[in-house]
Amino acid sequence: MKDVICPYCCMKFKPKEIHFRLNHKLEDSSDTEKKGNIADGEKLDEYLFHYYMNVLGWDQETAKEESYRLPYVKFDPMSSDFTFDKVLFVEKEYINEVLYKKEQLLTKRLCPYCHNELIPGAGRDEMLLISIIGDTNVGKTVYLTVLTELLQQDPYFKGALQFAGSTEEKEMYLGNFKKLIRDMEMLPGTERIKVPPMPFYYNYNYIDEYGHEKENSIIVIFYDIAGEDCRSMESMKKKGLNIKYSSGILFLVDPSRFCYIKDKVADADEIDNRYVVDIFGALNQFLIANTYDTKTHIPTAIVLTKSDLLHDIPYFKMRYPELLEDEREVHKGYVDQAFIEEEGKKIREFLQYAREYSLLNNTKFFSDVAFFMVSALGKSPELIDEKYSDFQYIGFQGGIEPYRVTDPFYWILMKNNLISIREHNEVPNHNGEMVAFDIFHKNSREKLYVDTLVEERIKEITNPPQARFRMKDVISFMHRFAPH
Repeated sequence: MKDVICPYCCMKFKPKEIHFRLNHKLEDSSDTEKKGNIADGEKLDEYLFHYYMNVLGWDQETAKEESYRLPYVKFDPMSSDFTFDKVLFVEKEYINEVLYKKEQLLTKRLCPYCHNELIPGAGRDEMLLISIIGDTNVGKTVYLTVLTELLQQDPYFKGALQFAGSTEEKEMYLGNFKKLIRDMEMLPGTERIKVPPMPFYYNYNYIDEYGHEKENSIIVIFYDIAGEDCRSMESMKKKGLNIKYSSGILFLVDPSRFCYIKDKVADADEIDNRYVVDIFGALNQFLIANTYDTKTHIPTAIVLTKSDLLHDIPYFKMRYPELLEDEREVHKGYVDQAFIEEEGKKIREFLQYAREYSLLNNTKFFSDVAFFMVSALGKSPELIDEKYSDFQYIGFQGGIEPYRVTDPFYWILMKNNLISIREHNEVPNHNGEMVAFDIFHKNSREKLYVDTLVEERIKEITNPPQARFRMKDVISFMHRFAPH
């Protein structure tokens, strides 16, 4: 049984607690309304009304206008009003649809706290909430669009991604996908509105702690938060409720805007990173507010975007050329933690060179942080003049050439114990020859067990082979010399 997490109000609850929306108003003897007119059966849904008012911050009049819905019923497994799959409910405690009063088949499952409709599969699969945070025009939408494309192309994780939102949300989000991937046209900056949660089913294969391939399905909810809504703790309280409930955070930073290197990058824009430290600090203050902690414990990936622009810096290209290479085959069905740690050290060195000491120092307030360097496009967009056309647009030619885009996502999956870590070991055997072996585990839950396996394997490799005898061979040997 999996807990349900509402992607709208972020409350967690059991599948048996859900509410169902009626298909039409129940008829009774006192009903004088016109039959068949569904609108006549609508009434104010107080759950939705309070959600629009208190979470989205709408004014009372607008919230009230948008809160009229058909009635709802609370699911009660002990009531004779509900007919449902009792075997599935007892074994998995999962409920997907019910027949109410032998009259209506109800399939619209509602969050019991805000009455937004739940994502299909919620309560059946693990749910992962990932917040994408960064300053204005840092490339969040482009990064997320390319990430969702690349997750389906990885030959080792064998991922399949499917959008799980409404028809309107699908058009709004996948319309961006079509512009970027197919039409080679850059996406416009996200408007200053609350972007709805973007839900996906993600089915993928991974290697377990025994080296065997396994299949898993999760529901991934992405939250794209506008940069101007992250610059203070007060604005995060109003616009970033979901951040507190995140399973992981992708904190995006544009390195071409660093003051020390900005003049050395050819295609850098005129915006600087003056808000990065403010956002990072506000993020920590918001997450630890009303707690005893001094550090944030949500896994946080600091992702340097648009890193292809760093090719223009001779120092960087000479010292860290491997950071600008595509290494998609590093994580072959698992997360190579040693690789991520080594890359993180080099990125920290680069931040020292770029004199971004404030960003580095603020990472001390995050207990679980890692650094990544990605490029969603792999090239700079440019103004394209279309012949025989009366308009211009920003785009690029020859297709995108992304690299390292999936690394932060896989790291967050690993931190949530959903995919394996590989620990690579090399030890000399009794002849002095180096022997390599890999151990797989899923983070801290199995680390102690894995450490024991490593110790046993090292002893097995380093100790000289000893003669072993079977008991029946010993008895046979002794029998030969026994007196007859």
